[in-house]
Amino acid sequence: RPALASLRGTNPDVQHAVVGVLNSVHRSLDDVELQCPGGEAFMECCTLEALSLAHVVMYHAGDDFAKECDSLASVTLPRVLRCVGDRAFGVCEALTRLDLSTTSITKIGKAFCVRCTALVEVAFPASLEDFSGMVNFCKCESLAQIDLSHTSITEIGSSFANHCHS
Repeated sequence: RPALASLRGTNPDVQHAVVGVLNSVHRSLDDVELQCPGGEAFMECCTLEALSLAHVVMYHAGDDFAKECDSLASVTLPRVLRCVGDRAFGVCEALTRLDLSTTSITKIGKAFCVRCTALVEVAFPASLEDFSGMVNFCKCESLAQIDLSHTSITEIGSSFANHCHS
């Protein structure tokens, strides 16, 4: 059975330290299961520059998962990830690319990426079915293109990519 790491509701400095310890202790994080049932796992981790969870067993990234991580520039999410909650990457102003194409995400919540002003590229998985939440990519001023053609999406929520000047 995988080791469990729960970060829900903990102090941002503690969360950053826990992830650092997990990354240094485990050469491969295949035996770690990260539970984030209520979200906010990395919320307001202002000094967090990279988040690599590729080998972590995590099925749900809850609401406000990495919201307001001012320095977050790089994110790698696990292949088994199925659902991303509301405001998961809201106001991550240093985030430039977000590659979800290797995940198993079927649903993305509302305000997924809002005010991610440096975001220029997003790649989605073919498994994506539900992107009906409101204000996704609102005020992502550097985002020039969003390609959803290979997904199974039939509906996009209101105010999608509103105030994107590129």
